[in-house]
Amino acid sequence: MSNFQDVWTNIVNLIADVKDVAVDDLSAETMLRTLELDSLDYVEMMVAIKRNYGITLEAELFINNPDITLAALCQHICEQLG
Repeated sequence: MSNFQDVWTNIVNLIADVKDVAVDDLSAETMLRTLELDSLDYVEMMVAIKRNYGITLEAELFINNPDITLAALCQHICEQLG
């Protein structure tokens, strides 16, 4: 099981790599929509989460929560991990 900090580090590094931004430019309050992720970015993120944590995030998570923050996403992943 991963703790929040481990999940945070993994997700922030993934997004920083995908969007070519500095990790320091991302905060807990950063909303995914402000990063201008396209559908392929979301798919890449969902595949990486599946590979790293063995959980499946449905696209509806992002569709139904357009203002989801990085912290909320990481918390959701932690909750799915139990």
